[in-house]
Amino acid sequence: MGTKKGCSIDEKKQSILNFFQNEYSFYTIKELEKLIPKKCPSISSMVVKELLQAMIDEDGLISVEKCGNINVYWCFKNQINQKIYENCTRLQKDIEEKTIVVSDLELRVASTVKNERAPNFTYDNKKYKRLVELDKLKKLDMQCKTLQNEYDSLMENLWDEQTLVKKIHLLEKKNDDLNILSDNIDSIISYLVNKYLVDANDIRKEYGIQEEYKEYSKEVSGV
Repeated sequence: MGTKKGCSIDEKKQSILNFFQNEYSFYTIKELEKLIPKKCPSISSMVVKELLQAMIDEDGLISVEKCGNINVYWCFKNQINQKIYENCTRLQKDIEEKTIVVSDLELRVASTVKNERAPNFTYDNKKYKRLVELDKLKKLDMQCKTLQNEYDSLMENLWDEQTLVKKIHLLEKKNDDLNILSDNIDSIISYLVNKYLVDANDIRKEYGIQEEYKEYSKEVSGV
């Protein structure tokens, strides 16, 4: 029986499946492109090959074998029953395997809960004392932190060539800035000494200027 126009892909596939199972025969693609549109008015001959390929590759409902130079297509009811049986068998096997996994996990959870705060516990057929293992864990944690700190320290002082060049440029700039500042301080001291006839040492003492400027100030005072 054909389906109404505008039906879905699944409905078209069902129409093709009904056609095969009602006829109980073998067909070439050319025969199917002629017969299916007649038996299933909603299906155009242009899409027959595409639908058949989908029913072979995706659904596994249609069988095809090469016979000489042509492909022969067929589908019998017992094939569908066999496919359903195989799927049920596969699903049953999956259920059994998953049931075993779930049971194993439940046993592990129960064992974990039981031994969670016990002073002694067994794992992988070996007996352990909780306090001893906690002490080992604490020591390992401290070792990890120490190693991490050492690593961080090494990384801070591990300079590549590019970083080293940047540091050198930065230090050179700071040195230039200090030289300019030193020259400015010495110039100010020289100005005050000459204008107000005060002792350079008194100026340095009053403003907390360090001794490294003393030699230059003496030279200025002697000018």
